Amino acid sequence: MGYPLPYSLGISLWLALMCVVAYVIRFSLRSLPDKNYPPGPPCRPFIGNSSYFSSPMPFLDFTEMRKTYGNIIGLKSGSRNLVVLNTAKLVDELLEKRWSIYSSRPADDIVVEYVLRDSQHIVSMPYDGYLKQWRAATRYLLGYQQVEQMLPRQEASAAHLMLRLAESPGNAAEHFQTWSLFVPMLAICGDSTARNDSEIKDTFFKNQQDWMTILIPGSTSAAEHVPILKYVPEFFAKWKRAAESVRRNQRKFYYMMLDSARRELAENPASCSPSSQKRESLGAKLLRQQQQDGKGKFNDDQLAYLMGTLLDASVDTTFSTVKTLLLALAAYPNCLEQAQAEIDALRGSDYPPQSEDLGKLPFLRACLLEVMRWRPAVPILVSRRLDADDIVDGYHLPKGTVVFGNTWAIQQDPEHYENPDVFNPDRFLSNPYGTKTSADEAKVQGRKPIYIFGVGRRRCPGDVFAMNTTLITLAKLLWAFDITPTGKVDLDMRTGFRVGLVMIPNNFNVSFAPRSDKHREALSDDFQRLSHLLE
Repeated sequence: MGYPLPYSLGISLWLALMCVVAYVIRFSLRSLPDKNYPPGPPCRPFIGNSSYFSSPMPFLDFTEMRKTYGNIIGLKSGSRNLVVLNTAKLVDELLEKRWSIYSSRPADDIVVEYVLRDSQHIVSMPYDGYLKQWRAATRYLLGYQQVEQMLPRQEASAAHLMLRLAESPGNAAEHFQTWSLFVPMLAICGDSTARNDSEIKDTFFKNQQDWMTILIPGSTSAAEHVPILKYVPEFFAKWKRAAESVRRNQRKFYYMMLDSARRELAENPASCSPSSQKRESLGAKLLRQQQQDGKGKFNDDQLAYLMGTLLDASVDTTFSTVKTLLLALAAYPNCLEQAQAEIDALRGSDYPPQSEDLGKLPFLRACLLEVMRWRPAVPILVSRRLDADDIVDGYHLPKGTVVFGNTWAIQQDPEHYENPDVFNPDRFLSNPYGTKTSADEAKVQGRKPIYIFGVGRRRCPGDVFAMNTTLITLAKLLWAFDITPTGKVDLDMRTGFRVGLVMIPNNFNVSFAPRSDKHREALSDDFQRLSHLLE
């Protein structure tokens, strides 16, 4: 005979309560920093320093913490260890030189579990054989020779943007969105409809806003800090519904790109000549290789996400950087005049600059590097996961620690930059690193001119592609148009920008007026010369 049911039930409830208490105590202790952990602000039981990640601009808080806690800051998010690196020296030492243990991504957060699940997205991909295969595949589009071959299409897209700005300057913001999306889609999946289909543009940017928001640490829910909350039913968990919506919309767009690459391959059974200005897209190229090999290196899901993640990485940073630079030139007319004078010296008012002119525009390049330093589109790098215990400056970083490089702190460091909060392109004319120290010293220190593209084995492979797209567009735009403010140009970090994973200006209070009728007429001729490359 067993115990009477009420007594047995009481024992079970008591044991269950003891288990809950034990879990709570264990979790509470794990939410406090271990001995020899890097210094940081005081932790609260259970939540650690989670409040800092709910800040709209946590990178500013981390930069301010440097004054109190130093260049490496230890934080806790629930039981998770988080470390922020506030100097270029630490980023170089850990993320580049110690790449073998600092090249993975966190694999147990909300984004991975509820948005990506089993799909291979670059923001969560571990450093393994598949990542190497992924990067090898992208070389068809982003290798040095391939990037050079893409320049004619990038120039053609820039010429199309100029024509749109001349025809309807009041819709400038929409024109820039279309431009930032069109060339990457054409190059990645062969889709040329984005040039004239506003629905594709609107869908992409709406999806991106939701996706970039959910990528911010601490933006989704308390479940990031208290894992047991992941078991709350979806009906009571708004964050689960949001994650499912992002997943559904993201996959729909990625698979639309896969379908576009298949159509391109079906319409062009013979591959384009390597010398042709009209190259087949990356997606069509990979599908063709799989047909020829008889087996695929990538399944459909992997191929869709490969193309989609490349698009994600290329559009937002380019759009944000150009938008911010045009606002800066409107706010600093002396810089605008100097850039226009440099461009005018090439071809006068007869014809817009062309892609072969990019190497002759050092001040324009300096303006671009300076805006990437001064108001970086990516103010804090995508996180890394530490794959083994490590000792850094005498501090112990346990395996599994999530590490952030603070782009903002690095590029606003008064130790390395003269008046860092001042927009001053000249700093990159006298020194390719823009630093107080000489170029030789900066190179020895392992510095990068800018940090928004990351460092080490997880560095963005599309940096040259993005720079070329931006430079040829800016060259044509500043040749053709005067830029003037139409309202307050707010470039203050706290009031002028909204921040997800990518930082974007809130407003676009500028107007574009053709510099003369001759300039306006030349834009049409320029587009006619290049338009065949966009079909």
